[in-house]
Amino acid sequence: MLWEKKRNSKDGARKAQDGSNNLYLAKYLTRCEMIKGAVFVKANVIAVTKEYYEISVPKYGLEGKFHLKNLPIQQYEYRHGVLEIHWKPGVPVPMHNDESFTSGTNGNGDDDEEEEEEEEDDKCEIVPELDQLMSALSVTKDKDAVEFEEIPCVQLLAVFSKIDVRIQVNETRSPPIINLYPVNPFSGEIVIV
Repeated sequence: MLWEKKRNSKDGARKAQDGSNNLYLAKYLTRCEMIKGAVFVKANVIAVTKEYYEISVPKYGLEGKFHLKNLPIQQYEYRHGVLEIHWKPGVPVPMHNDESFTSGTNGNGDDDEEEEEEEEDDKCEIVPELDQLMSALSVTKDKDAVEFEEIPCVQLLAVFSKIDVRIQVNETRSPPIINLYPVNPFSGEIVIV
């Protein structure tokens, strides 16, 4: 009975210390984002499967798992421990704290109309990036036609690969949650690590 109390006491102390560390890290990262802007770091890939990959951020002691179905990718293939991801060019990974990330309904039944309006707005926002996308296309001239061949936006991931990750603190929750998001290397985002 006495050893159970000691073990519960040690477990409680460890949980309290982990919670405190997480709270102070969230505060530090929020302050970094306020001062320097978006927080980007290098992460190590620690596991790769056909449906997701896991990363570790040793700088802050964080780990994350990214499911491929939730990322802006065209297709992916897993072969012999290597994940080949074909990213959508010019499309950043959506984040929960961004105003552009929406989920649920607005309660008045006009979701379809709002989605169409949002899609039109998205098209308008993508137009400035059109020059960047056009530069990524190569032109093949034929006698009668001009064909555009899209250069694939491929990223290969295996264990011990390094990738860029964005860290964002969700302060709407108590205690705050530290979210990790992979960076689409073909989105045009400026990554400062």
